Amino acid sequence: MSLRFRLPALFLAGLLLSGLVAAALAFKLFDDYIRQQTLKELRREAVGITHFYEENANTDFKIGELERATGDRIFYIPIVPGLEAVPGARVPFPPPPQSVGFTSVLNGQRTAL
Repeated sequence: MSLRFRLPALFLAGLLLSGLVAAALAFKLFDDYIRQQTLKELRREAVGITHFYEENANTDFKIGELERATGDRIFYIPIVPGLEAVPGARVPFPPPPQSVGFTSVLNGQRTAL
């Protein structure tokens, strides 16, 4: 092979390798960022729920108050008939929309509303 071919081929291979390394680093950094954001959100929700339950232990409350504390829409699907979501309190948890499949939720699959 001539030097006219080897030098551009080596340069192109170096560019390709640096691109692959940069892409791998970008994916790793993005994954770390997403993980940190998820942990932040979970901590925020845990603090909100803990504070909410401290103030409303064994009392009746509105589901809207709990949704504001967590920042999520909350539905309840009883696994066993008669099982209470919050023992000792009457909480009117709404059923999920018809678009949510009960079996997929009970199997642990995420569904979008």
